[in-house]
Amino acid sequence: MESNTSMAVIQPPPMQPPFRTELGKWSFIVLILFFLSLPITLHWVFGDLKEVKYRMMPLEAGDYTFMHNAIFEEKEDIDVLILAQSPLQGGFNASRFEQYLSGRLGRKAVVVMLNSNWQSEDMPFYMLSDILKYRKVKLVVFQSMLINYQDDIEVNPYLHYLLNWNEWKGPGPKLETGIRARYYSSLILAEPRTLLGVFDQGTLENSSNRGEMLVTQGFFESPYQPMPMGSFKIGPISHYSQSPDDFMAGPGQLTAYNMEYLKSTINLLKARHISFLVLHMPTLLELTQNKIRERVKWHEIFTSEDDLIGFLPQRLFVKMDRSHLQGMFWDPVHFNANGNEYFTNIMMPILAD
Repeated sequence: MESNTSMAVIQPPPMQPPFRTELGKWSFIVLILFFLSLPITLHWVFGDLKEVKYRMMPLEAGDYTFMHNAIFEEKEDIDVLILAQSPLQGGFNASRFEQYLSGRLGRKAVVVMLNSNWQSEDMPFYMLSDILKYRKVKLVVFQSMLINYQDDIEVNPYLHYLLNWNEWKGPGPKLETGIRARYYSSLILAEPRTLLGVFDQGTLENSSNRGEMLVTQGFFESPYQPMPMGSFKIGPISHYSQSPDDFMAGPGQLTAYNMEYLKSTINLLKARHISFLVLHMPTLLELTQNKIRERVKWHEIFTSEDDLIGFLPQRLFVKMDRSHLQGMFWDPVHFNANGNEYFTNIMMPILAD
Protein backbone atom coordinates (compact mmCIF):
# COMPACT_ATOMS: atom_id res chain seq x y z
CA MET A 1 0.00 0.00 0.00
CA GLU A 2 1.39 3.35 -1.07
CA SER A 3 1.14 6.45 1.05
CA ASN A 4 1.41 9.98 -0.18
CA THR A 5 3.81 12.03 1.89
CA SER A 6 3.52 15.77 1.47
CA MET A 7 6.64 17.91 1.88
CA ALA A 8 6.23 21.21 3.69
CA VAL A 9 7.51 24.11 1.62
CA ILE A 10 8.98 26.95 3.66
CA GLN A 11 8.26 30.27 2.10
CA PRO A 12 10.87 33.00 2.59
CA PRO A 13 9.60 36.07 4.38
CA PRO A 14 8.59 38.89 2.08
CA MET A 15 11.43 41.26 1.24
CA GLN A 16 11.29 44.43 3.27
CA PRO A 17 11.34 47.71 1.39
CA PRO A 18 14.75 49.47 1.56
CA PHE A 19 13.15 52.48 3.24
CA ARG A 20 10.30 52.38 5.68
CA THR A 21 9.20 55.92 4.96
CA GLU A 22 9.33 58.41 2.11
CA LEU A 23 11.36 60.68 4.37
CA GLY A 24 14.02 57.98 4.78
CA LYS A 25 14.21 57.44 1.02
CA TRP A 26 14.61 61.11 0.18
CA SER A 27 17.07 61.67 3.01
CA PHE A 28 19.27 58.95 1.54
CA ILE A 29 19.03 60.45 -1.95
CA VAL A 30 19.92 63.90 -0.66
CA LEU A 31 22.91 62.46 1.25
CA ILE A 32 24.25 60.73 -1.86
CA LEU A 33 23.78 63.87 -3.97
CA PHE A 34 25.52 65.92 -1.29
CA PHE A 35 28.67 63.81 -1.44
CA LEU A 36 28.60 63.53 -5.24
CA SER A 37 28.40 67.31 -5.55
CA LEU A 38 30.75 68.12 -2.64
CA PRO A 39 33.74 69.13 -4.83
CA ILE A 40 31.57 71.67 -6.68
CA THR A 41 29.65 72.78 -3.58
CA LEU A 42 32.78 73.48 -1.53
CA HIS A 43 34.30 75.50 -4.36
CA TRP A 44 31.06 77.43 -4.84
CA VAL A 45 30.59 78.21 -1.14
CA PHE A 46 34.18 78.79 0.00
CA GLY A 47 36.06 79.61 -3.20
CA ASP A 48 39.64 78.46 -3.74
CA LEU A 49 40.57 76.06 -0.93
CA LYS A 50 44.17 75.36 -1.94
CA GLU A 51 45.50 76.66 1.39
CA VAL A 52 43.27 74.16 3.22
CA LYS A 53 44.21 71.33 0.87
CA TYR A 54 47.95 71.79 1.43
CA ARG A 55 47.38 72.07 5.18
CA MET A 56 45.34 68.84 5.28
CA MET A 57 47.53 66.75 2.98
CA PRO A 58 48.32 63.28 4.45
CA LEU A 59 51.79 63.09 5.99
CA GLU A 60 52.88 60.17 3.82
CA ALA A 61 52.45 62.29 0.67
CA GLY A 62 55.48 64.51 1.36
CA ASP A 63 56.68 67.51 3.34
CA TYR A 64 53.50 69.52 2.83
CA THR A 65 53.93 71.43 6.08
CA PHE A 66 56.93 73.16 4.54
CA MET A 67 55.25 73.46 1.15
CA HIS A 68 52.16 75.06 2.69
CA ASN A 69 54.28 77.67 4.42
CA ALA A 70 56.46 78.23 1.34
CA ILE A 71 53.42 78.91 -0.84
CA PHE A 72 51.04 80.73 1.49
CA GLU A 73 53.11 82.22 4.33
CA GLU A 74 56.50 83.25 2.95
CA LYS A 75 56.49 86.33 0.71
CA GLU A 76 60.03 86.88 -0.63
CA ASP A 77 60.90 86.38 -4.28
CA ILE A 78 62.46 82.95 -4.89
CA ASP A 79 65.93 82.77 -6.41
CA VAL A 80 65.82 79.00 -7.10
CA LEU A 81 62.72 76.81 -6.98
CA ILE A 82 63.41 73.06 -7.06
CA LEU A 83 60.61 70.74 -8.14
CA ALA A 84 61.78 67.43 -6.71
CA GLN A 85 60.72 63.85 -6.82
CA SER A 86 62.18 61.69 -4.07
CA PRO A 87 65.64 61.06 -5.66
CA LEU A 88 66.33 64.81 -5.91
CA GLN A 89 64.71 65.54 -2.55
CA GLY A 90 67.09 63.12 -0.84
CA GLY A 91 70.06 63.93 -3.07
CA PHE A 92 70.34 67.70 -2.77
CA ASN A 93 70.50 69.85 0.37
CA ALA A 94 68.46 72.97 -0.37
CA SER A 95 69.30 74.54 3.01
CA ARG A 96 73.04 74.32 2.37
CA PHE A 97 72.55 75.66 -1.13
CA GLU A 98 70.57 78.63 0.20
CA GLN A 99 73.51 79.51 2.48
CA TYR A 100 76.01 78.99 -0.36
CA LEU A 101 73.98 81.11 -2.78
CA SER A 102 73.62 83.88 -0.19
CA GLY A 103 77.41 84.06 0.00
CA ARG A 104 77.70 84.19 -3.79
CA LEU A 105 75.07 86.90 -4.17
CA GLY A 106 76.10 88.98 -1.16
CA ARG A 107 72.53 89.01 0.14
CA LYS A 108 69.96 86.67 1.63
CA ALA A 109 69.08 84.16 -1.08
CA VAL A 110 65.81 82.24 -1.11
CA VAL A 111 65.73 78.58 -2.16
CA VAL A 112 62.56 76.48 -2.03
CA MET A 113 62.17 72.75 -2.72
CA LEU A 114 58.67 71.43 -3.44
CA ASN A 115 58.61 67.65 -3.50
CA SER A 116 56.45 64.70 -4.43
CA ASN A 117 57.01 61.17 -3.13
CA TRP A 118 55.86 59.61 -6.40
CA GLN A 119 57.43 59.64 -9.84
CA SER A 120 54.96 61.51 -12.03
CA GLU A 121 54.74 64.78 -13.92
CA ASP A 122 51.27 65.89 -12.78
CA MET A 123 51.98 66.90 -9.18
CA PRO A 124 55.01 69.11 -10.04
CA PHE A 125 52.90 71.00 -12.58
CA TYR A 126 50.18 71.84 -10.05
CA MET A 127 52.66 72.73 -7.30
CA LEU A 128 54.42 75.07 -9.73
CA SER A 129 51.10 76.63 -10.77
CA ASP A 130 50.15 77.18 -7.13
CA ILE A 131 53.37 78.84 -6.00
CA LEU A 132 53.48 81.13 -9.05
CA LYS A 133 50.14 82.60 -7.97
CA TYR A 134 51.79 84.01 -4.84
CA ARG A 135 55.53 84.38 -5.43
CA LYS A 136 57.95 85.42 -8.15
CA VAL A 137 60.55 82.86 -9.19
CA LYS A 138 63.82 83.48 -11.04
CA LEU A 139 65.00 79.93 -11.79
CA VAL A 140 63.27 76.55 -11.67
CA VAL A 141 65.20 73.27 -11.48
CA PHE A 142 63.32 70.01 -11.92
CA GLN A 143 64.35 66.41 -12.45
CA SER A 144 63.42 64.16 -15.30
CA MET A 145 61.63 60.89 -14.54
CA LEU A 146 64.00 57.97 -14.08
CA ILE A 147 64.18 54.81 -16.17
CA ASN A 148 63.80 51.46 -14.34
CA TYR A 149 62.75 53.16 -11.12
CA GLN A 150 59.07 52.32 -10.67
CA ASP A 151 56.18 51.50 -12.97
CA ASP A 152 54.53 54.52 -14.52
CA ILE A 153 51.39 55.72 -12.81
CA GLU A 154 48.69 57.50 -14.74
CA VAL A 155 47.71 59.72 -11.82
CA ASN A 156 49.72 60.56 -8.70
CA PRO A 157 47.90 58.69 -5.89
CA TYR A 158 47.73 61.87 -3.75
CA LEU A 159 46.82 64.32 -6.49
CA HIS A 160 43.12 64.31 -5.63
CA TYR A 161 43.88 65.76 -2.20
CA LEU A 162 45.33 68.85 -3.88
CA LEU A 163 43.03 69.64 -6.80
CA ASN A 164 40.04 71.90 -7.06
CA TRP A 165 37.21 70.37 -9.03
CA ASN A 166 37.74 72.60 -12.09
CA GLU A 167 41.54 72.65 -11.95
CA TRP A 168 42.00 70.95 -15.31
CA LYS A 169 39.96 73.54 -17.23
CA GLY A 170 41.54 76.38 -19.18
CA PRO A 171 45.24 76.55 -20.14
CA GLY A 172 47.35 73.60 -19.12
CA PRO A 173 47.29 69.89 -19.91
CA LYS A 174 44.67 68.64 -22.33
CA LEU A 175 43.20 65.60 -20.64
CA GLU A 176 40.94 62.86 -21.91
CA THR A 177 37.39 62.68 -20.57
CA GLY A 178 38.17 59.42 -18.76
CA ILE A 179 41.03 61.04 -16.83
CA ARG A 180 38.82 63.99 -15.86
CA ALA A 181 36.12 61.61 -14.64
CA ARG A 182 38.75 59.75 -12.62
CA TYR A 183 39.92 63.05 -11.12
CA TYR A 184 36.39 63.97 -10.08
CA SER A 185 35.55 60.58 -8.59
CA SER A 186 38.73 60.74 -6.49
CA LEU A 187 37.86 64.27 -5.37
CA ILE A 188 34.57 62.99 -3.96
CA LEU A 189 36.55 60.80 -1.56
CA ALA A 190 38.99 63.58 -0.60
CA GLU A 191 36.62 66.49 -0.04
CA PRO A 192 35.26 65.43 3.38
CA ARG A 193 38.86 65.88 4.58
CA THR A 194 38.91 69.34 2.99
CA LEU A 195 35.60 70.21 4.66
CA LEU A 196 37.12 69.29 8.02
CA GLY A 197 40.03 71.60 7.28
CA VAL A 198 37.69 74.53 6.58
CA PHE A 199 36.57 74.47 10.21
CA ASP A 200 39.87 73.28 11.74
CA GLN A 201 42.18 76.28 11.49
CA GLY A 202 45.07 74.69 13.38
CA THR A 203 48.50 76.21 12.91
CA LEU A 204 51.39 74.40 11.27
CA GLU A 205 54.86 74.36 12.77
CA ASN A 206 57.58 75.91 10.66
CA SER A 207 59.76 73.30 9.00
CA SER A 208 63.44 73.32 9.99
CA ASN A 209 64.70 72.89 6.42
CA ARG A 210 63.93 74.08 2.88
CA GLY A 211 62.21 70.90 1.73
CA GLU A 212 65.10 68.43 1.52
CA MET A 213 65.22 64.95 3.06
CA LEU A 214 68.39 63.57 4.67
CA VAL A 215 68.41 59.78 5.12
CA THR A 216 70.93 58.25 7.54
CA GLN A 217 70.51 54.68 6.37
CA GLY A 218 72.93 52.25 4.76
CA PHE A 219 72.43 50.39 1.50
CA PHE A 220 69.26 48.28 1.74
CA GLU A 221 68.93 48.89 5.51
CA SER A 222 72.55 48.02 6.33
CA PRO A 223 74.15 50.11 9.10
CA TYR A 224 74.86 53.69 8.07
CA GLN A 225 78.53 54.71 8.08
CA PRO A 226 79.40 58.39 7.56
CA MET A 227 82.02 58.81 4.83
CA PRO A 228 84.36 61.72 4.01
CA MET A 229 83.28 62.80 0.53
CA GLY A 230 85.59 65.72 -0.18
CA SER A 231 88.48 63.77 -1.73
CA PHE A 232 86.64 62.47 -4.81
CA LYS A 233 86.91 64.36 -8.10
CA ILE A 234 84.45 64.39 -10.99
CA GLY A 235 84.78 64.69 -14.74
CA PRO A 236 83.02 67.22 -16.99
CA ILE A 237 79.29 67.73 -16.69
CA SER A 238 77.15 66.88 -19.73
CA HIS A 239 74.92 69.61 -21.16
CA TYR A 240 72.31 68.42 -23.63
CA SER A 241 72.62 71.73 -25.48
CA GLN A 242 76.37 71.19 -25.99
CA SER A 243 76.89 67.41 -26.03
CA PRO A 244 73.62 65.70 -27.01
CA ASP A 245 75.54 62.54 -27.91
CA ASP A 246 76.13 61.94 -24.19
CA PHE A 247 72.38 61.29 -23.89
CA MET A 248 70.03 58.75 -25.40
CA ALA A 249 66.25 58.32 -25.30
CA GLY A 250 64.71 55.11 -24.01
CA PRO A 251 63.81 52.48 -23.41
CA GLY A 252 60.65 53.32 -21.51
CA GLN A 253 59.35 56.55 -23.03
CA LEU A 254 56.98 58.67 -20.95
CA THR A 255 53.31 57.82 -21.19
CA ALA A 256 51.11 60.28 -23.06
CA TYR A 257 49.63 61.40 -19.72
CA ASN A 258 53.00 62.27 -18.18
CA MET A 259 54.28 63.80 -21.41
CA GLU A 260 51.27 66.13 -21.49
CA TYR A 261 52.09 67.38 -18.01
CA LEU A 262 55.81 67.73 -18.75
CA LYS A 263 55.04 69.88 -21.79
CA SER A 264 52.55 71.91 -19.73
CA THR A 265 55.21 72.58 -17.07
CA ILE A 266 57.68 73.83 -19.68
CA ASN A 267 54.99 75.90 -21.44
CA LEU A 268 53.98 77.51 -18.13
CA LEU A 269 57.59 78.45 -17.37
CA LYS A 270 58.08 79.94 -20.81
CA ALA A 271 54.80 81.86 -20.62
CA ARG A 272 56.03 83.43 -17.35
CA HIS A 273 59.53 84.02 -18.81
CA ILE A 274 61.13 81.94 -16.05
CA SER A 275 64.50 80.30 -16.69
CA PHE A 276 64.60 76.56 -16.06
CA LEU A 277 67.02 73.67 -15.98
CA VAL A 278 66.21 69.95 -16.20
CA LEU A 279 68.41 67.69 -14.09
CA HIS A 280 69.11 63.99 -14.60
CA MET A 281 69.61 62.34 -11.21
CA PRO A 282 72.41 59.70 -11.14
CA THR A 283 71.65 56.21 -9.85
CA LEU A 284 73.47 52.94 -9.21
CA LEU A 285 71.46 51.40 -12.04
CA GLU A 286 73.52 53.38 -14.56
CA LEU A 287 77.03 52.32 -13.54
CA THR A 288 77.66 50.12 -16.58
CA GLN A 289 76.19 52.52 -19.13
CA ASN A 290 78.11 54.82 -21.44
CA LYS A 291 75.12 57.09 -22.09
CA ILE A 292 72.78 59.12 -19.90
CA ARG A 293 69.45 57.46 -20.61
CA GLU A 294 66.38 59.66 -20.68
CA ARG A 295 62.68 58.94 -21.09
CA VAL A 296 62.08 61.96 -23.31
CA LYS A 297 63.26 62.88 -26.78
CA TRP A 298 64.25 66.34 -25.64
CA HIS A 299 65.05 67.60 -29.12
CA GLU A 300 61.31 67.41 -29.82
CA ILE A 301 60.53 69.70 -26.85
CA PHE A 302 63.54 71.93 -26.27
CA THR A 303 64.44 75.14 -28.04
CA SER A 304 68.01 76.37 -28.34
CA GLU A 305 67.62 78.21 -25.00
CA ASP A 306 66.62 75.11 -22.98
CA ASP A 307 68.97 72.66 -21.33
CA LEU A 308 69.26 69.34 -19.52
CA ILE A 309 72.31 68.45 -17.45
CA GLY A 310 73.59 65.11 -16.23
CA PHE A 311 76.73 63.11 -15.51
CA LEU A 312 78.08 60.09 -17.30
CA PRO A 313 78.67 57.45 -14.58
CA GLN A 314 82.38 57.19 -15.38
CA ARG A 315 82.74 60.94 -14.81
CA LEU A 316 80.64 61.23 -11.63
CA PHE A 317 81.94 58.21 -9.74
CA VAL A 318 85.61 58.48 -10.71
CA LYS A 319 87.88 55.97 -8.91
CA MET A 320 85.19 54.85 -6.48
CA ASP A 321 85.03 51.19 -5.56
CA ARG A 322 81.80 49.32 -4.95
CA SER A 323 81.84 49.88 -1.19
CA HIS A 324 82.16 53.65 -1.61
CA LEU A 325 79.36 53.68 -4.18
CA GLN A 326 76.96 51.71 -2.02
CA GLY A 327 77.94 53.84 0.95
CA MET A 328 76.32 56.82 -0.80
CA PHE A 329 72.93 55.19 -1.46
CA TRP A 330 70.21 53.65 0.68
CA ASP A 331 68.70 51.96 -2.38
CA PRO A 332 69.78 51.94 -6.06
CA VAL A 333 68.12 55.28 -6.89
CA HIS A 334 68.21 57.29 -3.64
CA PHE A 335 71.25 58.97 -2.12
CA ASN A 336 71.65 58.75 1.64
CA ALA A 337 73.28 61.54 3.71
CA ASN A 338 76.73 60.66 2.31
CA GLY A 339 75.53 60.87 -1.27
CA ASN A 340 73.58 64.01 -0.44
CA GLU A 341 76.77 65.73 0.73
CA TYR A 342 78.69 64.53 -2.34
CA PHE A 343 76.06 65.54 -4.89
CA THR A 344 75.22 68.84 -3.16
CA ASN A 345 78.87 69.88 -3.24
CA ILE A 346 78.93 69.16 -6.96
CA MET A 347 75.67 70.90 -7.83
CA MET A 348 75.91 74.09 -5.74
CA PRO A 349 78.43 75.94 -7.96
CA ILE A 350 76.67 74.70 -11.11
CA LEU A 351 73.29 76.06 -10.03
CA ALA A 352 74.78 79.27 -8.62
CA ASP A 353 76.31 80.10 -12.02
